[in-house]
Amino acid sequence: GVHSVFYEFAVNIAKTAAKAERSGFVDPSFDRTIQICDTICDLTRPLAQYKSRSATLNKCCLSIAGIGFAMERKPIVVGASAILVGSKVAAAVGVVGTPSDLKPASTIIAEMKGNKKTA
Repeated sequence: GVHSVFYEFAVNIAKTAAKAERSGFVDPSFDRTIQICDTICDLTRPLAQYKSRSATLNKCCLSIAGIGFAMERKPIVVGASAILVGSKVAAAVGVVGTPSDLKPASTIIAEMKGNKKTA
C-alpha cells in the first residue's frame, strides 16, 4: 500500500544520505533530510509493518497448504486454508484493526472547515 511505499522511500533516502555523508559528501540539507525521513517513517511505520506481517502470513499459509496438498494431508491443507481465510475475513469485517494514526482526507477537511467557523 501507500504507507509501505512511502516508508521504504524514506528509509532508502535516509540510508543513501547517511552513506554519502560517511564517504565525505557535504550536504547542507542533510539534517533536514534525515528529520523529514524520520517524520515520514514515524507516520507510516505502523501500517507498513502491519502489511508486511500480513504478507508474510499469507505466504506461510499458502506454502503450508501447498506442502500439505503435495503430501496428501488434508488436515494440513484445511488448517492452513482456514487460517488464511480467517485472517482475511477478520480484517474485512474490522475485527483486526489497522494500526494507523493517519486520518482520512475527508476528516482533515471537515476539521479544517470546523476551525474556520469558530475562528
